[in-house]
This record gives sequence, C-alpha cells and structure tokens, in this order.
Amino acid sequence: MTEKKKKNTPRSKKKNNKLEELEKEKNEYKILAQRTQADLINSRKRMLKEIEEAKNRNIRKNILDFLPLLDDLELALSSMKEDNGWTEGVRAIQSKFVNTLENLGVSVIDDLKIFDPRLHDALLVSTDENRDSGEISRVLRSGYKWQEEVIRPAQVEIINNDSLNK
Repeated sequence: MTEKKKKNTPRSKKKNNKLEELEKEKNEYKILAQRTQADLINSRKRMLKEIEEAKNRNIRKNILDFLPLLDDLELALSSMKEDNGWTEGVRAIQSKFVNTLENLGVSVIDDLKIFDPRLHDALLVSTDENRDSGEISRVLRSGYKWQEEVIRPAQVEIINNDSLNK
C-alpha cells in the first residue's frame, strides 16, 4: 500500500506532468526538425532546378547569338557563282559550324512540307495550282531546335490557293 500512496502524491503528479510536458516538447522539436530538414531538401531541389534553368537560358541565348553567323555563311555560299578555293573554304567553315551546333544538341527543322505554326513563320504567301494550300513552297531562313524545343522557327513561303478557287 505504501507504493500506491507514493504514486498519488502531489510530488509524483508534478513529476508525471513535467515528464508529459517534456515529452510533448520533445515531439514538437522533432516535428520542427523534420519540417526544417524537408524545407532544406526542397530548397536545394529548387536551387538546382533554377541553376539548370539559368544554364539552359544562357546556352539557348548563345546559340541564338550564333545562328545569324550561320545564316551569313549560307548566304555567302548561295551567292558564290563558281566553285573555287573560296567556296570550299566557306563550305568547310559552315560544316564545322553545323557540326559544333549539332554537338550542342542543335538540329535544323527539317519538317518543311506542310506549314506548322509551331515550327514555321509564314513570311510570304504565293499561289500554285499544282500544289495544295498550306504547303511550304520555299524556306527563306532555316529554323532550329535545341533539345526538341524550337529556338528559332523556320521562315517560309507558303501556298494559299484560296484566291484561285473564287
């Protein structure tokens, strides 16, 4: 009976209450630590994602900065009338340039049969009764993709025969 009396004494109740409070406080700190750890993990993931996005934006910008140079090489080649040493040199430079872009994951948009506004910008419209409306009649400037994302649409001339049918 003396043991029962000890458990019910005000002193033992205080100890039990204090122990319960400490246990509750410990659990609160444990939950806080878990939340803080989860926040840190999420912050790291977000930071890595932002770094990757910034890197990709810079790569994309640099590629876009170099594409006009490739356009100029293509223009130079198309304006050279005879095949000589200069033509071969410019063609070699263009080839190296294209290979470098391909190594970076850049590809030319080669879907050039039917107009697709996701891949092409229609700058000119012409008629041709031998072709269907919506067909691309010629490419004015090449378009490019990087990692399957269109970074510069192809500028094209398209066929529109609607005026012929009236």
